[in-house]
Amino acid sequence: MTKPKKPSSKTIKLPNSYFERVNTPIFQALMQKDVFEDVKPRYWLCRALDKVMQESRHYFEEKQKLVRKYSQKYENDGGDEKKKWKKGDPVAMPSGEPAWEDFDTFIKDLGELQQIEIDLGINVIQFDKPPNVTVNEMMLLLPFIEEKEK
Repeated sequence: MTKPKKPSSKTIKLPNSYFERVNTPIFQALMQKDVFEDVKPRYWLCRALDKVMQESRHYFEEKQKLVRKYSQKYENDGGDEKKKWKKGDPVAMPSGEPAWEDFDTFIKDLGELQQIEIDLGINVIQFDKPPNVTVNEMMLLLPFIEEKEK
């Protein structure tokens, strides 16, 4: 006789690179959607996505520090009718991208930042009925869910 398997106690872990997806239309749509029919997985997914939004703040703050560190800076206060800047603010090109002082080192440090793994402290969400999502939404959900063994 085989023992029944214990429910998963594996927690959701994400690399910081996942947070680059939180500002995409697909992720935002997913936050508004009832992905699961059953209450329990729907509740835990809502909690997990909320936690992702909270944790992403730390990632974006660190990323902004890297942008400031490795981009060219204005030497004086100034501006025009469209934009004002202060001494030390990053210089932006017309496209909105920073004018880089050391792009290669920025990419190296950003890669290190994106590899850091965050434990959300929420168990992987188990479900009986498949989620009601598109393929692109499912790609975003994969780190959060697993089908219950039958």
